[in-house]
Amino acid sequence: MRLIKYLSGHSDSISDRIVEPINFVSNDEGIWCNELRPDGQHFLKQFKLSRISDMEVLDEGWEFEDEHIVGSTDVFNWTGSEEYHISLMLNVTAKNFLVESYPDSANVLTDCMNGTWLLDTKVHDLNPVCRFCTSWADKVQIFSEELKNAISQFVRTQVIPCIG
Repeated sequence: MRLIKYLSGHSDSISDRIVEPINFVSNDEGIWCNELRPDGQHFLKQFKLSRISDMEVLDEGWEFEDEHIVGSTDVFNWTGSEEYHISLMLNVTAKNFLVESYPDSANVLTDCMNGTWLLDTKVHDLNPVCRFCTSWADKVQIFSEELKNAISQFVRTQVIPCIG
């Protein structure tokens, strides 16, 4: 299958993608596929349906069916094979924003009964968590050392260059 004019948030580009679709993910808002690259490499990844301009069914059969693995989606709607453990304490504002932006996060929040909520879960990528935490820095307490390091790197490489 060819995904026509796919708007990639990861590479910030628009291009056609050749894929072997496997299943729907993220409440049927995305498809989990094996993407076939022109250089011969192939990767399992999610494509959001709202970013696809059109699709074309190709005559070629699946090349890598034996490697098709059903993907899982984390609370930030990212898929992947890697997992990172995160632990965050959120105030009311951060909790509301998280649940309104990522409804599945409500299933993994623990109400601490004092106006705070604990988000303790595994995610497939730290980048969306870094963006969330830096956006709500005064509303979130971070317990995960790996996440603290990722946020520090994110600020040095993404935030400071934009300021300076």
